[in-house]
Amino acid sequence: MHSPVVISSTCNKTSTLLKRKKMRTNRMLFVLLGVGLFVLASIQILYNEHKVLKDLHSDDRHRQHSQAASVNGDADADDGGADADTDTDTVLTEDNDESLPSPDDATTNSKTKFANPCISGDEPDCNTFPQLRSPKEDLEEYLTANPNSPAAHFVELLKEYLYAEPSWERERQTGCYRFWNMTKCFAGMGNYNAAPTDAARTAEELKMPFYEDTDGSEGTVFRAFHFQNTTKPMPFLGTHVVCLPLLLAGTTVTETGVVVELGPFAGLTSKCVGMGLNKARTNPPRTNALISYDTFADTANYNAITKASPWVKESYPDYTPDNDDFLPIWKDIVQYEYPTALGRKGFASSKTLSDDILGEKNLEILMIDSAKSAPALHEQTGGIAFREGTILFLMDIEKLRVQLFQVYGCLRSGFITPIYASLGMEHWGWIVLKSFHINQPWMKKCYENINNNPTEANAVILEQAKADMMFVTSGLTGEDERAKEHFGDVIDRVLTSYKDAFSGQWDNTWTGLAQIDIDSY
Repeated sequence: MHSPVVISSTCNKTSTLLKRKKMRTNRMLFVLLGVGLFVLASIQILYNEHKVLKDLHSDDRHRQHSQAASVNGDADADDGGADADTDTDTVLTEDNDESLPSPDDATTNSKTKFANPCISGDEPDCNTFPQLRSPKEDLEEYLTANPNSPAAHFVELLKEYLYAEPSWERERQTGCYRFWNMTKCFAGMGNYNAAPTDAARTAEELKMPFYEDTDGSEGTVFRAFHFQNTTKPMPFLGTHVVCLPLLLAGTTVTETGVVVELGPFAGLTSKCVGMGLNKARTNPPRTNALISYDTFADTANYNAITKASPWVKESYPDYTPDNDDFLPIWKDIVQYEYPTALGRKGFASSKTLSDDILGEKNLEILMIDSAKSAPALHEQTGGIAFREGTILFLMDIEKLRVQLFQVYGCLRSGFITPIYASLGMEHWGWIVLKSFHINQPWMKKCYENINNNPTEANAVILEQAKADMMFVTSGLTGEDERAKEHFGDVIDRVLTSYKDAFSGQWDNTWTGLAQIDIDSY
């Protein structure tokens, strides 16, 4: 018979063994759980890499924007149009396009008409790897060499109407998004502050620049973002902030100049640049100078338009999800202000937009919003030369990371320089410093060079992006303290999002870009 002491000792040993066994079991479970989470994370990373590469080469070149910003205000909504697939090889037609040669009468995709100094990439000053540049020096060098160019005049207008006072542009952009103050947003702080009374500052009374002396409603803020001369608000997706810069740019177009727009959505941006064309320094005012390419179709666009402007359903009863052609709406909006605007149905390609098709017209303003993927930028602009002095608007570069890679990887190093940004809301304006074709071997070589050394390229790009943000938010003065005082929080927010893109996590984007068959466009 065991004594109580022996029984107690045996029980204690048994209890200890059970505890140790339980601890080993728990450790094993934790190990298995960790392995499982690692496997899941690895699968997700592989999936993301596959998805990025698939997006880069997918036939669905124009990713749709499914969220529309209501005209009642959605500061977080994406700005780009809800674009859809189309057959980009279709020859585009319009009922009033006599001002342009037809594609059948022109040798499209010509690369001989314009002598491009950068072809292979081995030519002098043809950079095929990111190089840090001073945006202030870039701009000053261009303005010194081209003081009377349309782009130089546009810079003067930006300084007069947007940057004259350090606080103006931040207050204007805040009015656009945070407070939905359309008078500040569309007219700018100069015209807003110059109004003698509160009554004169209302949208119905306050005039936009160059329209101060017009009679009636023409040029009022209210009419700018409403359908024709009615109280019906226009459908648009965040592009109201860039209306004033577009109007100012439009006034600089010369007698032989032309504006090409890729992806106008329902027409606010077209209307704004058209209002500028009406006040161009030509005599008579510039006509037949705006050509907009778009599908002008698709259910996603239908949903976006009717969500932003429900009145469209009643005013256009034939416009339905099954009959989604909104070119008539675009015409009624844009041609009411600028009657000779051309709407060309289908996304641009070298068969429908080329130097030869433009003929003797000089491409002075290019607005890009429909190139929603890497191949799309090459396909839609491959037939034209980006000429020195062209004013370039990239309407959603901040949100389209692939385009951000393309621009800062290869174009920013000596080919373009920034002059405007609705920072944090994706619209950037640039001047082309050095003429180029985007579908020549130097661009392919640039993609490949970066893919071979993404770490160094990413570091340069991040530093360049910060320098550019500081410069445009300084009002093109280069005064960093001015930029930090008025846009410091926005710069930090946008730069943080850029760091996520250029930290190495998305280096497979460079791999995808290096695999693009440029010659096929």
